[in-house]
Amino acid sequence: MRVTSPDGRQKATLAPDGILHSKYTGRKVGKGTYVFCWRKALEMLPTTAYKRISQHLVLPSSLADHVAHLLRLRVLQELELLTEQVEFAAKMRFRHTSVLRKLTCEEWRQLQLTKTIPYKKALAVLVSSPQQKNPDDDEKILPSMSPLPPQDQDNPLNAPPVCEMLPSKGPSHLPGSMLHHATPLYNAISAFPSLSQRAALHALLLRLLSAERTIQRRQNQRSISKFVASESAPPISNDAFLLSSTMDRDQHGDPTALAIALWRLHMYERSAWSNALP
Repeated sequence: MRVTSPDGRQKATLAPDGILHSKYTGRKVGKGTYVFCWRKALEMLPTTAYKRISQHLVLPSSLADHVAHLLRLRVLQELELLTEQVEFAAKMRFRHTSVLRKLTCEEWRQLQLTKTIPYKKALAVLVSSPQQKNPDDDEKILPSMSPLPPQDQDNPLNAPPVCEMLPSKGPSHLPGSMLHHATPLYNAISAFPSLSQRAALHALLLRLLSAERTIQRRQNQRSISKFVASESAPPISNDAFLLSSTMDRDQHGDPTALAIALWRLHMYERSAWSNALP
């Protein structure tokens, strides 16, 4: 982004572009460069020859945090788009295979106990708790998908990692070639430090589940999402959501883009890449 200073000289500021979905914002026209999707790579830019991009280029101190914010926002955008697609499928009575459900309390307990995600077609597990009130002022937390940097960061002590990679089975049951096959488990409390973004994530997940419930009721099937009211239905976990893929090419509502957006955020925030540094 280029601006003109009061003394008439041009200044260029390095700003992230192309991270958000094109439905929400368009790319800016200008000179740029690609940077590895990793926070550490951005933090190392001042030690590189970044001036080759522009002689008057300025690196904002908040650049790495700004990129992280936009990556989180892209996750919310993809989730909203997926929700709209499933809602449209419900309205038009299209054929649809469920892509999101809540784990039962027993499934969640077993996942925590075994540290495995033994579900076919599992793309990810998202752990997202309902957001009630702001601990600072006791006010209700309103969901937000604003592109502006949030001012309501909440970083609890001993928070879990943004993402944990869990195998589909215990190591003793996996052949050598399958030891690295794992499914990501995302912890919203760490992946989304902003209270308003975390509230938006949970609200969208519940909205998507509501659309899934409508479709399942119309199909008159006993949904694996466990939303069908029944005395014999197992109790549902409040926090754990299972995102699954579908092989149906006629599916109206593909979760792939959401899974990719979540993985980008994991790649950006992960610390394991530091082992590759000299």
